[in-house]
This record gives sequence, C-alpha cells and structure tokens, in this order.
Amino acid sequence: MSMDKPGELSPQGVPVVERIPLRGIARFTAQTMLKSHLEYAELTSMVETDFTKLIYFREQLIGDTEHSKDRISITHIVIKAIAVALQDHPLLNAILVENEIKILEEINIGIAVAMENGQLVVPIIRNADKKSLLDIAKESNLLMGKARAGQIGLEDVEGGTFTFSNFGMLKGGGDITTPIILPPQSAILAMGRIVSKPVVLNEEIVIRQMAWLSLTCDHRIINGVQAADFNHVLNELIQNPARLQ
Repeated sequence: MSMDKPGELSPQGVPVVERIPLRGIARFTAQTMLKSHLEYAELTSMVETDFTKLIYFREQLIGDTEHSKDRISITHIVIKAIAVALQDHPLLNAILVENEIKILEEINIGIAVAMENGQLVVPIIRNADKKSLLDIAKESNLLMGKARAGQIGLEDVEGGTFTFSNFGMLKGGGDITTPIILPPQSAILAMGRIVSKPVVLNEEIVIRQMAWLSLTCDHRIINGVQAADFNHVLNELIQNPARLQ
C-alpha cells in the first residue's frame, strides 16, 4: 500500500489518494476469476430452500455429547449434502480439457474462507462424500483455523473438485449472488443468509427458515436440466437432513 504521487489523477480525472499494488494471493485470485469469466460459459440457477428441518437437526446433533466438542455447523451439513448430491451428478464434479470431459474419481469440496486481511482462500475437504458429519466438522474447523491464522499450506488448497461459499454467514452477507467458478472446476454453489419468512405449506401460511442457493455451472459441460436436477436433489437432502448421517 502506498500514497499517491503528487497531483496524480485517475483516468476519470479524479485525484488519487492511495495506490494498492495487486500482488500475491490478491493478484492470483484476480487472474483466476478473470480466466473463469472469459473462458467459461457460466450459467447460474437459483432456488430458495427451506432450512427449518436442517436447523432443528443441527440443534439435536450439537446437543449430543459425541458431537458437542466440534460444533457441527450448517456449513458442514451443507457440505455433506453437496457431496452426496454430486455422487449422482458426476458432470458437476468434472473438468473440461480441450475437447474432452474428464469425470473425477474424488469429491473434494473447497470452502471459501475469509482471512484477517480480507483475502479469500479455499481449503479442501477431501473425499467429503465418504466422511461423516463429525469428520467433516473436525477437518473443516482445523482448516479454517489455519486459514485465519495465515498458516494454510499449498497441500490444504490443492485438488478441489467443487467449491462452496456460505457468504450469507458473513457480516453484511446478502441473499443472492452469482458465484464465479474456480478453474478448472465446473461448478460452484453459494448460499445466502437464512431468514424467517412466511411460506405456504400444506395450504397454510407458516414461518419457515429460508435461504437462497445459487449454483453456477460451466454450460459447456452442464445443461440447465442437469443443473436443475442437482438443485432438486440437494434441496431434498437439505429438507431431509437425517439422510446425511
């Protein structure tokens, strides 16, 4: 970070008060996001999902002595739901290399984490579909602690096949976004904040805990029907979280 040159003006003719070099993680992230935007045919589909049962399910889990220490979060449960849904939707867990789609054997979920300096890193939960909720919570909490302490290693961020961003949990987090795919992956899911809303259920108006899920896919690999089916399966898992144990 450096101060402006005396009399320096922006291209719009506005005085510059500070210059911040784009380097390190910030520069790498900028280059990666630009590559995704320019080279991918990105399609974003959105669905509003009922988290009421999932919240109750989590409360029961953290009340259990076995699960109380590692504090299974909503994020951890959604990661498990994503991993299970990907088992039947391999194109969302694939990469496109030249003119060939390569289906990946492992389901490795990246979690977008904000560090103290405001930068984002994406540590990986490897083989998330084969791990229990408790194992996902333990591994995730360890990785997030390392990330926020600036101790994340290259081995912690390599090998992701799908990314999840719970931006709704951030201070000022919103409801809906259009996440950008992290190359060379083919999809990313973002979750907005959970809010109480009136919903029509069984012909009655009731208050439910609702949140928006935004799925961005590479349309070169995944069409709208396949994206919608993934959303449907994920939605069913979130509304029936006992199936994730």
